[in-house]
Amino acid sequence: MKVMQSVRERVKLMRRAELLRKGLPASSAIASMPGKARWNGALGQALDLMGMVCEEMQAYQEERSESWKEGERGTALLERIEELEEIRECLEGYVALG
Repeated sequence: MKVMQSVRERVKLMRRAELLRKGLPASSAIASMPGKARWNGALGQALDLMGMVCEEMQAYQEERSESWKEGERGTALLERIEELEEIRECLEGYVALG
């Protein structure tokens, strides 16, 4: 049994290191039983990931030329970023109520 625990711990540490290497926050443990704690944990992780996606999209958009930003692709990306930020704000409010 001790060997299995060791393997599980190594896998857990490897996953945590992978998240840190990618610049993601360490995932909080999600309860294994369905219920408020599990759902709030999952929603918290979703918020973290949405934040990361929004930041990366904004950085990508900012690195483009002015002509690209004003073009069809730039405009579409900016609209998508704004939509995702609205969704994220709604989710933040929902999680805060939980």
